[in-house]
Amino acid sequence: MASGDMTAARAAFEKELAQNPNDFESNLRLAVLLKDDGDYDRARECWRGPSASVPATRARFTRRAPSIWRRGYGSRLRHLEKVVKQSPQFLEAHVSLAQVYYA
Repeated sequence: MASGDMTAARAAFEKELAQNPNDFESNLRLAVLLKDDGDYDRARECWRGPSASVPATRARFTRRAPSIWRRGYGSRLRHLEKVVKQSPQFLEAHVSLAQVYYA
């Protein structure tokens, strides 16, 4: 993802998940790519299972994100501000919040 080649990133995450379907980071990163592509149903699938093994704030962020992204900017903004306040070290929430502010 860092290189900007989202097609290669998506393939790499899918390959990793074929070997380890409960890898939280790979599920999260693939879900972000799917969400960006508008594939909310597949994004939700990526977030479901593994999120039970992560801290509560991060799990709430990942589980609720697909439905919140569909509702619009106001819902996204409130949700992300709450997540960032509860978990200030959670980088993905900060990035998502910056994207909402930018939009």
